[in-house]
Amino acid sequence: MADPLVPLVGVSRQGGFRYRGTNKEPALLVLTSNLAEPDWPDELDPTTGRFVYYGDNREPGRQLHDTPRYGNLLLRHVFELAHMGCRDRVPPILVFTTESPGRSFRFRGLAVPGHPAMPSTEDLVAIWKTAGNERFQNYRAVFTILDAAVIDRTWIHAVGTHKEEQV
Repeated sequence: MADPLVPLVGVSRQGGFRYRGTNKEPALLVLTSNLAEPDWPDELDPTTGRFVYYGDNREPGRQLHDTPRYGNLLLRHVFELAHMGCRDRVPPILVFTTESPGRSFRFRGLAVPGHPAMPSTEDLVAIWKTAGNERFQNYRAVFTILDAAVIDRTWIHAVGTHKEEQV
């Protein structure tokens, strides 16, 4: 079975981090999680919209931002934009979870960096982990899933297809 997210939202194949555009200037981000990794326990609270997501440096041997899919660089980028007050430059972030083995996904919502119940000093934190005898870092990111049950597919496909005029 082909990956349904590729034709659905036009992002790259595979991985927890997928994007449309470039890794330096993504037009759209997709975060996927199985919510079942014991060492990296992503979690979603549907009542508060709080989504905790762990980055993609999940094994020792790499620096925090030196990951093949650029996920931790993307996390740093969107949280920097949000913290600098440039939320209009944060790309839309769609969150999906896997529903069963294979390629079945459930749309969870449109996310923004941070959460109202958390200070900005704590919404993106590099944490230490030890595997074997090696220590390494990964991000723990906290997002808010907005209260929008349906996102228009026309809007999703239009994101990033044309540059807005600079004022």
